[in-house]
Amino acid sequence: MGSCTYSLIGGVKPIIRRRRIRGFTLIELLVVIAVIAILSSLLLPVLKTVKMSANGIVCGGNLKQMGTALLMYVQDNAERFMNYHVNSPPLSWYDGDGYFAPYLKVTSCKKKGIVFDCPSNDTGYCYASGYFIDYAYNKHLPDKGHIAKIKSLSATLIFIDSGDDRLGASRYFIGTNEPGLYTLPVGVQYVHNRKANAVFLDGHVDNYGKNELNDKCFNE
Repeated sequence: MGSCTYSLIGGVKPIIRRRRIRGFTLIELLVVIAVIAILSSLLLPVLKTVKMSANGIVCGGNLKQMGTALLMYVQDNAERFMNYHVNSPPLSWYDGDGYFAPYLKVTSCKKKGIVFDCPSNDTGYCYASGYFIDYAYNKHLPDKGHIAKIKSLSATLIFIDSGDDRLGASRYFIGTNEPGLYTLPVGVQYVHNRKANAVFLDGHVDNYGKNELNDKCFNE
């Protein structure tokens, strides 16, 4: 039966060298933190810009769907535009059980992320009541009545970024000669890099700065 033995060579024990693990010094740690802070300061504006751009795309998609739905409504209703509000029964264009929202399969305006909700806008109509409606309807369209009376489909907008202003005024419709606080440009929200998105009767979506909108866009 074999056995294991341990012998010393020359009577000297072997020396086992252990590597000393060196940690970070305080100065090195501060340098790393400073580098991370600098990189964060450089990246955060880029990420913010990317997020704003993505939100603008979502908003444009919302408006595109709403414009298409409005044209479907017009086709189904003798080529006439919808009203922004009716009294009997009392309904507005955004109501889930109304005359327009069903075209977009919207059953409730109290759901965040619906087609009426712009991701860049938190000042929508009746936000305090839990509604998510960030677009205003051009009130001059029902005044025109028939779509054939519109001079230029590509120059006449249907919906535009909107919301409550600092006075708390509701903004689910907007015009150029509406008395009080519904007059252009009070209710327009410039939430996309200081511009507002809008959809036009020919179906295209565009954006406008504060001084780029005019009466013709609403009442062409």
